[in-house]
Amino acid sequence: MKDRREYEKAVEIIGCVIRAWDPYSLIAEGAPADEFNGQIAKITAKVPTFRSPSDAAQVISAVFSASFGPRVFLRLTAQSQPSKSLRS
Repeated sequence: MKDRREYEKAVEIIGCVIRAWDPYSLIAEGAPADEFNGQIAKITAKVPTFRSPSDAAQVISAVFSASFGPRVFLRLTAQSQPSKSLRS
């Protein structure tokens, strides 16, 4: 990302994808829409390192595992995955 505007746009796009995915159903269960803002910021910071969808998936997995614990995240990812938007 070249500048702040590109970073903010990336945060917006990744935020939309993660919130729609709602991997722990926290938003669906009443958590505030900004529940995943910390994770979204960490993922966005790593976007310049992505060379493939697999790179993105590894970062997302690492960020959510660090925040919520790997056992829960791995179990949930088998049931639901983020939309193709994040991979495009």
